[in-house]
Amino acid sequence: MAYCYAAHGLRVDPLPQDHDEFLERRVAPVEDAIRMARDGEITESVSKVTLLQYASQYVARPPERS
Repeated sequence: MAYCYAAHGLRVDPLPQDHDEFLERRVAPVEDAIRMARDGEITESVSKVTLLQYASQYVARPPERS
């Protein structure tokens, strides 16, 4: 099971990756990330599904910020 969250106003955390993590961190506007998921540039399944789900629910109707 994986949990994914949308967050705004975050900053980079300088902690190193765990020895078993194989991640490439890239900062991109959410619209670009959604396009990358649709175009096959993002292939990791949890990230891809999360972005496409976010796009289907919130891109046309952005979430309210508190």
